[in-house]
Amino acid sequence: MSFGPKEISLAYDRIRKFVHRTPVLQSACLDQLSGKQLFLKAENLQKTGSFKARGALNAILLLKEKYGEKTPGVITQSSGNHGQALAFAARTLNVPCTVVVPSNAPKCKRDAIAAYGAKLVECAPTMTARLETCEKLAADENLVVIDPHNDYEIMAGQGSVAMELLEQVPDLDAILVPVGGGGLVSGIATWVKHVKPECKVFCVEPQGKELERCLHAGERLWADPPKLLNTVADGIRVERVGDRCFQFVVANCEKTVLSVTNEEIIDAMKLTWSRTKQTIESTSATGIAAVLASRNKATLAQCHHIGVILCGGNVDLDCLPWLLMTCSWWGLGYDVVAAPIGLFDASMLNISESKGSPWWDSWWDGKSASGWLSVPFLISSTCQGAGELAPRCKDLHDRAEAVRRTARRTKAPSSRSPSPSGDDRRGRRRSMTTPYDA
Repeated sequence: MSFGPKEISLAYDRIRKFVHRTPVLQSACLDQLSGKQLFLKAENLQKTGSFKARGALNAILLLKEKYGEKTPGVITQSSGNHGQALAFAARTLNVPCTVVVPSNAPKCKRDAIAAYGAKLVECAPTMTARLETCEKLAADENLVVIDPHNDYEIMAGQGSVAMELLEQVPDLDAILVPVGGGGLVSGIATWVKHVKPECKVFCVEPQGKELERCLHAGERLWADPPKLLNTVADGIRVERVGDRCFQFVVANCEKTVLSVTNEEIIDAMKLTWSRTKQTIESTSATGIAAVLASRNKATLAQCHHIGVILCGGNVDLDCLPWLLMTCSWWGLGYDVVAAPIGLFDASMLNISESKGSPWWDSWWDGKSASGWLSVPFLISSTCQGAGELAPRCKDLHDRAEAVRRTARRTKAPSSRSPSPSGDDRRGRRRSMTTPYDA
């Protein structure tokens, strides 16, 4: 299959009855903070909770056109949105689906994929293992591999996001697109270059991807085999852009890439939740983080009307990143970390100094508790990866574990304790990664 504006238009005609025409949102607060007019394309409200449904539907619909009643099953490797999208599309079109998932994939995401009827196959948690397992199963079981991004059918489906956005907001100066493997940005940039070439398309990446260096060189300089980046934006963890996608990114995107840190992503995600009331995942927040970062002001100086792709909203409410980061609490001079007690022995924080332990004791009696613990700590605000609690906090850890083992969930959290919304009064977990195909 070739790829270009014609294929994007045909893809949209093919999939439009199966997907939402997602709204474009605005926020006076975000506009004021950024000094721009931001237009948020809410793909977090799309079928399955992300833009991925567009490409997955297009790919399987084309298979159905080619094979008819003899359409073979499909397979992919994914631990997140693409796996859910392909499973949804396959169920919708009555095609068997297999999804290869890494062994460390969150249970909530596995459950969401399985809920659409896909067969799950576990593999080692590396990109090499995921790709090799997928290829072997495809060969053994005569399945068609649908790559998460490096596939012309996928790219064409994702390009329909730009078709809608430019119809909804024709006078955009720029569009900011999160970039992982490149399927979304290659589709968007190809369409924008065709219908509104003066509109700039900027890639947004997590730190460490080094996409800008590759764009200036005009070649993919990443190592082989591919790696996964250490970023909170798990939807764009893949280090390198696919070879099919890359040529269209080079041709149609700005060579200046907007890079964002974990802290900036988390702050933008929390701000968006708070101000727009939109449930977005960390990857969705990268575009907002980029436009708010002071170092990008010069790059975006001539861009006044900016489209930002909110690419997805599949969030585990028990693992919100800011629950493992510092936050001020009522101006009392304390930094507070709120984390599920069950996660407390795998803290994502470097704890530099315990602060106010007697005060902590004064409102937590060590007996009555919900499933959450909120402790005043002086902590670093940098997410360093899972590690053990500092030795000086071992007492707090042991006491929290004792409560976790023995406490009955008969008492709501204290009004003074931050109260996460991920647990209802009976302690049942709720997750935004459950199937969303409304």
